[in-house]
Amino acid sequence: MPTPSRERYLENLHYLLTSPTDSQYWTRRLATGISRPSIFSGLVSSSTLGLPSSAGSDIMHLAALNISDLLISLWRGTIDCTKPDDRSTWTWAVLSQREVWQEHGSAVAGALHYLPSSFDRPPRNIAEKLTSGYKAWEFLLYLYGLGPGLLYNVLPEEYYTNYCKLVYGVRLMNQHRITRDNLYQAYLALTSFTQEFEIIYCQRLATRIHFVRACIHSLVHLPHEVIRLGPPICSS
Repeated sequence: MPTPSRERYLENLHYLLTSPTDSQYWTRRLATGISRPSIFSGLVSSSTLGLPSSAGSDIMHLAALNISDLLISLWRGTIDCTKPDDRSTWTWAVLSQREVWQEHGSAVAGALHYLPSSFDRPPRNIAEKLTSGYKAWEFLLYLYGLGPGLLYNVLPEEYYTNYCKLVYGVRLMNQHRITRDNLYQAYLALTSFTQEFEIIYCQRLATRIHFVRACIHSLVHLPHEVIRLGPPICSS
């Protein structure tokens, strides 16, 4: 027997596909969150967990691209500022000064000589190449590999400590083999990071609610998905 969630998914998919008009199709697409049948629906049902149970996070986009885009835009002070908020009060925007940003980029590029060749694409000077095809692998190595060293004594302590919790949790979630103790530690780290992120960056201000993107809350689901689907680096 299908689980209730699978039953609901199939009902919603049927509801979408039987839309009599284009207008109703778009309305039902919004209501169900389903855009079209998944290619995974063509697999033998007895060999999969079925949909939506087999759908997990895309950890590459989540950790390497979405989170990095958010944090870098905060640290550089380039994220939208909604009045009456004032960028001059953003104590975390330490990379907003051109000289500091350029020096940081040079430090990233200078780390090349200390990385093993097996690391494939080493991070380039992020100050020069951030908007010129910076790869997901570069963001991954920068944010979770080099960042804890290069941002030490650069980010104010409370922001640096918060960032390190993210690094610790994501590193555990990127392992091919994850133990039960790893899951427990990752869950504590990522949950603490998420809760603390809202406190120290948003500071309960409605003008900063756009800081809390969906990717922030997606992090806390990763440990649960390991139990259901295995390590995200494999299931993704």
